[in-house]
Amino acid sequence: MHTAGRTAESETNSPNRQPSDFIRFLPKAELHLHLEGSVEPATLLELQRRHGISATSAEIDHIYQYQDFTGFLLAFKKVTELLQSPEDYELITYRLMERLRSENVFHAEVYVSVGVCHWQGKDFEIIFEALERGREGRNSSAKSSLTLATRACVSLPMPVRPPDRNPFGER
Repeated sequence: MHTAGRTAESETNSPNRQPSDFIRFLPKAELHLHLEGSVEPATLLELQRRHGISATSAEIDHIYQYQDFTGFLLAFKKVTELLQSPEDYELITYRLMERLRSENVFHAEVYVSVGVCHWQGKDFEIIFEALERGREGRNSSAKSSLTLATRACVSLPMPVRPPDRNPFGER
């Protein structure tokens, strides 16, 4: 709700509030960004459909509305379960690059959960080739001066307390 010449505090602090043009056009760097954590709801919905899982936008949005660390781990698990092929990693990297470019980011250091990839039996070389294809873009016009440094995050899935709520299941 707007008042004479001012924005109501609830709108000023809204997480959906768009930054001013001044902020949008400033050059930026992302120095610690997790690839799997950057997957937005629309991309998660696309991944589900790609793998034959029907879901609505509301169901996807619900995944991102967690209240605690266990809820966060469950959302992370959902994302990593849908990263089944190199093409999935290429897609999420490409979408991340699109978003970073739109935010005028000139450099990003992106962490990939190689511990989870290893736990799931994925081939690192093939995954990192897919990340490179996603970084390069789907066509030459998408390229920009944005640099992407890929880093390995080697944390392994750990049990979540209480044990009956372990989002990674028995392994």
